[in-house]
Amino acid sequence: MKNYIPVLVVGKLSWKSSGIFNPNAFPSQLRSTAMNCGDQLALIENSLINTKALIEKQKFDFFEILKKDPSFKGFNPDPNKPAIAFYHNLAFLTHFISFFVYFKAFLDQYSRLVSRLINSRSSIFGFNKQNIDGRKISGGRLINWLRNSTPYDFKDSSNLADILIRHVLEWIDELIQIRDFLVHDPNFLAEFNISISLDSSTDKLSSADLNSPKIPGTDFEILSYMEEALKHLSALLHETLPLLPNVDFSLLPDMKFDNVAG
Repeated sequence: MKNYIPVLVVGKLSWKSSGIFNPNAFPSQLRSTAMNCGDQLALIENSLINTKALIEKQKFDFFEILKKDPSFKGFNPDPNKPAIAFYHNLAFLTHFISFFVYFKAFLDQYSRLVSRLINSRSSIFGFNKQNIDGRKISGGRLINWLRNSTPYDFKDSSNLADILIRHVLEWIDELIQIRDFLVHDPNFLAEFNISISLDSSTDKLSSADLNSPKIPGTDFEILSYMEEALKHLSALLHETLPLLPNVDFSLLPDMKFDNVAG
């Protein structure tokens, strides 16, 4: 069908993200890229929501096992030999890994949007690493482009580059490193567990004693880390998007990106 009027109905998941990346606020050749940014943003948020729900369910399941499974009946802890029980159920990891995959995909799309709003002929696509001030960092190619190759009449190149460098060094490089571990290192997955110290008999345990899974090698609970990353992303957008040219901000009325899963 060639002659038709497209009518796009946006689902609840995309309400906030489409408010930030309303395609109609951007040049016609970049509307699909803006919509892709909004979709990736919505998928990031949805991954967090699903991860949180599954961890809560698994905590409940784990506690039920501890209370009802015959293997734990009559368990008495040895004060000289502490025990910790780990619940190795990776159902939440599907959404946890998706969170990081979508995050990287968003940064790739946003790099394209940023560069082509400034120069429609830009060949930047992807948040690729390059050396910046003697250090290879994520987004380095875009940052170098902002420093050296933007049109002379775009006055915010330096400011935009400095904002990106700060965010990369403060949190983006770490997030992408975790993403790489999750995607490429299968041994990394085995370290995600809900746990509980068995320092009393199981009939005296409380669900409040359960420990949420942490980022391996850190003291960061994964839900706290994900929520903080979402807040950082919100700050990045609110600092960078208003600096970009060729955007009709009257069609981006609130620029809000709240963490509904918090």
